Amino acid sequence: MTSRERVLITLSHEEPDKGPKDLEPTNVTGICARAYEGVLQLLGIKEEIEIIDRVQGLAKVSPTVRKELGIDIYGLWPRSSARGVQREGKNQAGEEFFVDEWGFYWRKPVEGLYYDVVDSPLADIDPTNFDLDSFYCGSDRR
Repeated sequence: MTSRERVLITLSHEEPDKGPKDLEPTNVTGICARAYEGVLQLLGIKEEIEIIDRVQGLAKVSPTVRKELGIDIYGLWPRSSARGVQREGKNQAGEEFFVDEWGFYWRKPVEGLYYDVVDSPLADIDPTNFDLDSFYCGSDRR
């Protein structure tokens, strides 16, 4: 049974030969880059890790790893938080940060796995009296 058949049968509430395996098709079922690094080591595969969701630190699973692990479900990733970065670097505490295309300031603790929003261009707005058309996200708050 092919992966496609397995998934379609499962979605039809029928029983496939085995349950479909899923790794990375969404940001909910993705794999953290640190964990993916361990998977690569265990499989003896040397490749550069591509980050597909910067905020969560999710790695793109390569076709080689998919085949080796028998993964059935592939994700289609639209533009993500890994793109649209206006500014990035490390602060004085050594924490990684970036400002996204919308002006949100994201920060990841030194030993952290993911980023948190620590400043938003919307932080000071009055939601009861806000003119979206006048909102400009190009200002750099940091």
